[in-house]
Amino acid sequence: INGTVHNLYDYTDAGKMVVIDVSATWCGPCWSYHGTGALNDFYLAHGPSGANDAMAFFIEGDPSTTSADLHGTGTNTQGDWVTGESLPIIDLTTTASFENTGMVIPYFPVMYVICPNRTIIKADVAGSIGTLSLLNSYIGTCPAAASAPVDAALLSYQGATKACNPVDLIVKLQNNGTSPLTAATITATVGSTQVASYNWSGNLAT
Repeated sequence: INGTVHNLYDYTDAGKMVVIDVSATWCGPCWSYHGTGALNDFYLAHGPSGANDAMAFFIEGDPSTTSADLHGTGTNTQGDWVTGESLPIIDLTTTASFENTGMVIPYFPVMYVICPNRTIIKADVAGSIGTLSLLNSYIGTCPAAASAPVDAALLSYQGATKACNPVDLIVKLQNNGTSPLTAATITATVGSTQVASYNWSGNLAT
């Protein structure tokens, strides 16, 4: 709302965890969470003026609301969302401008906690995952930022977990290295016995 441009990946690539609260000015539960001051306190402790190991944003996610609503002088608001806040506030003009990131706004207030490797480790109602103690506890739980030239990581298994017949084993591969990943060998073992092997090739950016 003050004309400053923020890029999510600038913060994650710098090794920072990012917390995003998406609320609406008319939303009662959003206003209740806002009243706790948890996200702003987290920002003050861990943002640029604090430990500088995380970043936080408040996003007004209903494009139909106005700047007056955000400042508490409109007709579709619970109060003044701006006064007393130190963290950046973004007032969406379209829902698509946020959801094009791959994140969605299924309800208000929704919160996302994003690690430096660009994975979302928490996504839920802000009041449930966004207390100050919980936000503080997420610090240090993220994988380290990319530092080695070659560092392939398997983030998750996405194939079948029960079957009577042979199945495809499906995993999500991420390049946590600083150079493009062009090849990797993925193996599956039962105990110490290798039961499957796959030679992947491609060009996967950090």
